[in-house]
This record gives sequence, structure tokens and C-alpha cells, in this order.
Amino acid sequence: MNSNRNRSALVYGFGRFAGVEQNPSENIVHWLGEVEREGVRIHAELLPVSYRETRKRLEQILRSTPFELVLGFGVAVGAADVRVERFARNRADMTATDIDGRLSDAESIQPGAAGLLPARIDVNRLELALAAIGVPCKISDDAGLYLCNYAFYLTSHLAGANCRVGFVHVPMATEFIVAGDRTSSLPLVVLHDVACAALDAALDAITLGNNTPSA
Repeated sequence: MNSNRNRSALVYGFGRFAGVEQNPSENIVHWLGEVEREGVRIHAELLPVSYRETRKRLEQILRSTPFELVLGFGVAVGAADVRVERFARNRADMTATDIDGRLSDAESIQPGAAGLLPARIDVNRLELALAAIGVPCKISDDAGLYLCNYAFYLTSHLAGANCRVGFVHVPMATEFIVAGDRTSSLPLVVLHDVACAALDAALDAITLGNNTPSA
């Protein structure tokens, strides 16, 4: 990876939620919190699958610390490939409760704001980086309407204009699948490689001055 100077990156993932007692994005956050990259300060944040707590924490972090990169990770149960999200939608699912048993306070995540925000990273660069390590991946136009999209939209809205923002969905971890369950998955060691490759590709794009989101 190219050398970075005085860079700061926020990476985040999520804990358990209904139907998912072990969330691989939690493992990813722990891994990336131990990663060292020259000249880069990495802040790893584990978010609860809670609308109120996610908003509270992200607002506190992003309003107190300037970041050059914000990269989120979440699990897409049933997915067979890694998905680099292209858009965040200003909409929350008003039928799915969080771990607090609550719905989002409103259908619009940020009332009066844009209905759709594009990722502020080069999604094609991330897709190529993941393909280069032999991982099945694709660019996705639908991040869902649950907490992953909620956090993706919030970070896109709150982060500074010069901050790159993106989100990556990963399959369930093979180690977390119960015997007989045929849910698509990838081993934790592969998900570790995915997280590192995505982070490095995003940081490299900043270092090379490629700050234009890819359409």
C-alpha cells in the first residue's frame, strides 16, 4: 500500500440482532482495530443494532473528530458474495424493530435531506481489490433499509465534505452457521482479508488523490 501521512480512518460494524447472534462485522471491527498502517490512525467502532444509539454515537464521533475515511461493514445474511454499496437511501424500514424493540423515529433518516447519497469512495476500485484476492464480489445499488443503510446514510450526511465514505456488506461467516444450515457464507479468515483489502484500497485512493466517487 502507498504511504499515508496524518490520515485518520473510522471503521465500524455491528453487533447481534434478531436472527443473528454472531455478526461477522463485529469480528471485522475487532480485527481492523488491531491493524497498523503507516501514518494512519484507525478508529474502530462497534455499533449496537439500535437506531438511537447508532445515531448518538456516530454524531458524537463525527462531530468531534475529522476523518479522511469512514468505512462501514455489515452482514448480508444469505448473500454469497461481498457487496460494495453504491448508494445510501434516506429511508428507514418502519416495520423492522432494532435490538431495543424500537422502530426508527421517522421514515426519513435525515428529514429534508437528499433522498439518495452516492458512496464517496471509488466503488470500482474496491471491487477490483476484492476480486484480486479471489473473493466473489459485486457493486450493489441496494444497501437495504435497516441499520446498515441507516448508518451509511448518517455517515454520508454527517462526515466532512473532504471525507470519503463507503459501506461493504459481507456474507455470514462459515463458523457461525449451525450444522445443516445451507446459508451462503465465507470463512472468517477470508472475511479478514476482505476487510483489509477494502480498507487498503480506500486509503490508497485517497493517497493517490482519487477522491471522485465512481458512478
